[in-house]
Amino acid sequence: MRLLLLFLSCFIWANLCAEDRATLWTQALTAQQNGDLPTAITIYQQLLEQGHTAPELHNNLGLIYYQQGELGEAILHFERALRLAPNHPDAQHHLAAAQQRIVTSVAAAAPIRLVQYWLDTFRSLPPLGWAFLAFLLLGTAAGLGFRVLLQGTVRQFPTSLRWSVGLLSLTALPLLLGHARYAESTDQSRAVVTAPQVGLRAHPELSSPEMDLVSEGNTLRIIDQRQDWVQVSLPNYTIGWMPASLVTRI
Repeated sequence: MRLLLLFLSCFIWANLCAEDRATLWTQALTAQQNGDLPTAITIYQQLLEQGHTAPELHNNLGLIYYQQGELGEAILHFERALRLAPNHPDAQHHLAAAQQRIVTSVAAAAPIRLVQYWLDTFRSLPPLGWAFLAFLLLGTAAGLGFRVLLQGTVRQFPTSLRWSVGLLSLTALPLLLGHARYAESTDQSRAVVTAPQVGLRAHPELSSPEMDLVSEGNTLRIIDQRQDWVQVSLPNYTIGWMPASLVTRI
């Protein structure tokens, strides 16, 4: 009886939380549509604090920050939206528009066409999508192998067995791609410059001379951290140190 009451309590609590989030979401959208951007930001941040993460939420937050001229925060949330849904069309469009407004963009070398095609294919499915494809190949291979065993013709190495072995070998590819996609989606090293301009220094101290100035909105990769400083790698492979408070991890 106690277990039943506990289950019912959890079920009711979950429904109440879902209703509360739906209400907050509606209020945030209404405030955004009416131009009350500070209220919309407050409600969206409240949803994030409650653990409600969705690409639409980050995309909407990015749009608000973009309207307010906070380019770094806008790009940060567009990137977070694309991290949750790599093919989200609105976030892709808004991110491209925001990146065009970066004062001085640190551009990476464009990959060759074959590499770009591979990256597009790699990112066409989420980790679970690649895992499902691997499971499908494994199930098909097992079914073909079982059919051969039922026919009792293993020694003759029929076509079905060849297909079974081939599909079983191919199973490793989507498993590796799924693992790589999961690692990419949980990568905490990518970050965005959220200050108007940040000096890139050779050493983690203010007395160190600035090697370069990095504009707001540029993305980079954090490779080390020492107290209040982070060592970063820019898209052009320049490495230096910045104050940790001026960059935000995606």
